[in-house]
Amino acid sequence: MKTAVLILAIILMASSSYGDCDAEGNLDYGYPKPGCEQPVKPDCLSDRSCSEEDMANFKSELENYKNCINAYIDKVKIDVDCARQRASEAAEEYNIFVKDF
Repeated sequence: MKTAVLILAIILMASSSYGDCDAEGNLDYGYPKPGCEQPVKPDCLSDRSCSEEDMANFKSELENYKNCINAYIDKVKIDVDCARQRASEAAEEYNIFVKDF
């Protein structure tokens, strides 16, 4: 029994992080989306007629967007690590409780 629970915990922790984030889990509200504002592509990009100022502004907005996404990803990684730790602790707690049965 103890081995089955431990194996189940390992399988759950190793499952893909691309699952259904809106599925019923421990987050009642679902997992938050990044909330980063995508820059608007200037029309001049399509015909390559952008001025240096237009390009500088777009590159700055694009860099801000990239930084926001990277910060979101870093926070998600922390959340995933924490969730795995909590799952491991829960499995260990159960294993300790049932080891004497």
